Order: sequence, then structure tokens, then C-alpha cells
Amino acid sequence: MNGATVRSPRAGRWFICALLVVLVGGVDGVWAGPAGSVGEFKLMTYNLMRFSYEDRDQDGQRDNFKPEEQIAAVVSVIAHVNPDVLAVQEVGDADSFDILRRRLSDAGLVYPHTDYFILPHATIGLGLLSRFPIVRRMHITNETYTVGGETLPVQRGFLVVDLQANPQYTFRLINAHLKSKRFHPAGQSEMRRNEARLLNKHVRRMLDRNRNLNLVVVGDLNDGVQSSTLREVIGSPPYLSDTRPADALGDVWTHFWEFQETYSRIDYILVSAAMRPEWVAEKSYLPRVPGMLVGSDHRPVVAVFKAADQMPDGPESDNNAADRRGSGREQ
Repeated sequence: MNGATVRSPRAGRWFICALLVVLVGGVDGVWAGPAGSVGEFKLMTYNLMRFSYEDRDQDGQRDNFKPEEQIAAVVSVIAHVNPDVLAVQEVGDADSFDILRRRLSDAGLVYPHTDYFILPHATIGLGLLSRFPIVRRMHITNETYTVGGETLPVQRGFLVVDLQANPQYTFRLINAHLKSKRFHPAGQSEMRRNEARLLNKHVRRMLDRNRNLNLVVVGDLNDGVQSSTLREVIGSPPYLSDTRPADALGDVWTHFWEFQETYSRIDYILVSAAMRPEWVAEKSYLPRVPGMLVGSDHRPVVAVFKAADQMPDGPESDNNAADRRGSGREQ
């Protein structure tokens, strides 16, 4: 990539994979990540770039769906990864979400457990597709904040579910899509920071109530690693850890802004202290597959987890495992 590309300091770790990519298919060759193992699951977050009906022909009507070429590219990227849990942002109305579900099913990706919502004032919503049962839903849809005397809603809310990977392992997932960098009279940076603060408030409450909660926060936070937005979400002291996966070339960017010709990392998978031991760092990655920038200006972030409670240095003792069993549910 060019000089604007963000690179990971762990690039050396991926040297062999990168060499294989270049030898097999060049810089744009297929690399969809390492293979998984029994007892693990793959989680993916993906901003689909207006998977919705829009006024694409500028006739004043929002009646043009995402072009077929872009839909096919999105489905292809997801199929390359084949995640067990897929959290999506920028999906339109309920019909748009159903189109996504059906297109994935047509490609052999069947997700029997789904969730979706869109707020009344929003034009895009949040979605989840899972091979694991959803055992609890607790979406956050009514948060507001004040900027310059004006009360504003969190634009897209937060999708919150508990997922049961197996009878012994449950985890909570929060899917977020914070305010974009598009101009707003109230100040897009301040709006995004306030949304991040409110997201952190709920993270803190959940973890203060249950320090053993297996919690993962995913999505498009629309800001970089050194931003006040990310600091607000993580908290101080930190309640969450940044997984920060890289691709086969060591790049960590997740968004390409064509107008500015810049690459940046604004999509994240963040985990609580209780869930971090289950994270399999060496199998977590950013896909580098053909057409990944045709369907969306984002690329997905993928993390792999063991579906069993772990201690930092290995499996927990029987007593500690019993204490954490079912810890994905808030008490």
C-alpha cells in the first residue's frame, strides 16, 4: 500500500503468509486467514456501505438498492471468511436486512439466529447473523446527550445480545456504529465523543455488575486509535482491550477514503478482561481478498475465540470455571 497505509508493528509475524500471497496471487491475491479449530468460533464485524435503498439515480426517491456488483462482492468477502457470528453496520430497513440474509443463504451461509433494528430517526440500522442461539436481547435505543444546549439522540443505538456458543460458554456482544465524520452543525467530533462516552457507560455498568462477563464490543467507531472516541469507549482505567488484528502483509487499515486517498483503522473488536484469554490472537486477522473494496469502503475485522472459559496462562481450575460458567449473562 502507499505511504498513507497504516502498518502493524507485528508485520514480521506475517512475513511467510505475505510471501505466499505474493507468490500465489500478488498483493491482491486471496488470503482469507488461517484455518480454525474444533472448539473455536469466528466473529466478524463488517460495515456494508449502504446495504440499503438509496436515491442512487438522484430522482428524489430512495428506491434504488445497492448495485448487484457491490452485493456480490460483499457476499463473496463474507463467504471467504465464513464467520460463525457476523455483526453488520450500514444495513438499511428490515427488507434490506432480509435481502442480506437471503443472499448469504444462497451462497451457502445459513444463519438461523438473527437480530436487527433501526431507530425511527435513522436511515441505516444494525444487524447480527449467528449460528449460535441468541439467549437474550437488550438493545440500547433511547440514549441522548446535550451539545450546545441541544439534546441529541445516539444516532443508531447499540445492538446488544447474549449468544450461547455451547452449553458451557455464553458471551455478550455489543454492535456499535458511532456518528460519522460527515458535517453536522453540532460538531461531528463532539457528537461521536458523546456517543462513545455513553457506550462506555453501559460497558462499565455491565462489567461492574459482573467482572467475569464475557463481553466483546464490535463495529465502526469512525475514529482512529489515538482519538478521544476510542479512549472514551475503552475507558480509564481500561475496561476493554483492542485486539488489533492485521492482514497477511501486516496492514491494519480497515477503511479506504477514496476522496482523500487515505487508509485508516476505524473498525474494531474490543474484548473484556474475562474474554481476552479466549481470544486466539494468531488466528485473528483482516481479510485480503479480491473485490474487498468493491462492495464496501470498509473491510471486515475477524477475531477467533475459544468457546470455553480460560485463565490468562491456560485452562481455568474446575472451581474458577464453575464460577464463570454462564458469565455471559448479566446477573
